[in-house]
Amino acid sequence: RDFSVDEEALAQVPLRVAMFTNNYLPFIGGVPLSIDRLYRGLVRGGHRVKIFAPTYQQPWQDPPDGSVFRCPGLLSLSVDSFPVANIFSRKIKTEFNKCDCELVHIHHPFWLGKKGLQLARKKNIPVVFTYHTRLEHYTHYIPLPGTALKNLVAHFVIKQFANRCDAIITPTASTEEYLRNLGVSALIETIPTGINLNEYADWSNEQVQELRSQYVAADEKLLVSVSRLAEEKNLDFLIDGLAKVKERCDTSFRCLLVGDGPEKGRLMDKVKRLGLAETIIFTGNLPPHEVVRCYLAADLFVFASTSETQGMVLLEAMAGGCPVVAVRASGVYDLVKDGSNGFAVAESTGAWAARIITVMEDNRLLTAMSANSREFSENYSVEKITERVLRLYRRVLVIAQSKSP
Repeated sequence: RDFSVDEEALAQVPLRVAMFTNNYLPFIGGVPLSIDRLYRGLVRGGHRVKIFAPTYQQPWQDPPDGSVFRCPGLLSLSVDSFPVANIFSRKIKTEFNKCDCELVHIHHPFWLGKKGLQLARKKNIPVVFTYHTRLEHYTHYIPLPGTALKNLVAHFVIKQFANRCDAIITPTASTEEYLRNLGVSALIETIPTGINLNEYADWSNEQVQELRSQYVAADEKLLVSVSRLAEEKNLDFLIDGLAKVKERCDTSFRCLLVGDGPEKGRLMDKVKRLGLAETIIFTGNLPPHEVVRCYLAADLFVFASTSETQGMVLLEAMAGGCPVVAVRASGVYDLVKDGSNGFAVAESTGAWAARIITVMEDNRLLTAMSANSREFSENYSVEKITERVLRLYRRVLVIAQSKSP
């Protein structure tokens, strides 16, 4: 960090920010929710934000002030159910020029993200890039032979794109280390995604207990996992691990698997085949406020993904009082403190299941971990995180101004 930069020089000045993303609401996922929270935090602070996002077929009401521009679709194409924006449409450039932004914030290193970088560079506008996703875990979507080749392509794309930006946001320190190892030399700031703690107070204890009683009796435990049902989320591991929990644990439990995705049918078939249809409940996608109620109703959050840069759902679960048992991976061990707010376990279904059983069968430990989880999450309120992003925006703008002739 350059402490000679006066970030407070723009502290009282409302900023004009354009954001580019390949997915956004109504799609429910970590990146859209992260963007939406930042957008709302910035707007509450009096800043102007314009989001460039794809057009979805589902009905959705964007803010009436025109702060979201839906890019035209490319011949109705979609990739794994994600709509593909027509980045060649002149409407994008026209709308970008109209918004008169002073900073561009990009959320993907390709397609609309690359379009945003190109538009910004033509006008000498500084660019901030949030590295949300470990792309090498998504290479099964790349139509190339061989995992090694796909990983090389992903690493090359990330490095080249990141080094063309003025600053990069990583949600965790381990993700910053990963980018440095790839050869990224640009300014990097670790700023996690914020969570809206006010949403948790919207649910009464009666409403929470009503949901809980739909699934478990008073002497049973309720687990929850929130994830897109896709290959990169390691859900076969999760199901196999829960099968071992059921086999070895004296405490009766059920697990809500919240989310949707291309693997849903296959995973449901697997659950039935293992005799877990009454134990693992597929809820489908739920509105974010309903997911909050699930966190509040549950005893424990279980997670198996190894592809996260942060694992936003881990913090959301902690805010609801859920300790976490997760597979140890980048983006997980930054948040899960062993024995305090959960356990980060090696990728072994036996070890993972054993930790779940440990927590479920020790009510004193569960109560202590629940309190620790809530306390830990308070450091990640959306208000605190938005202010940290604003400080980075201001620093980038001041540096850019100092370099201009």
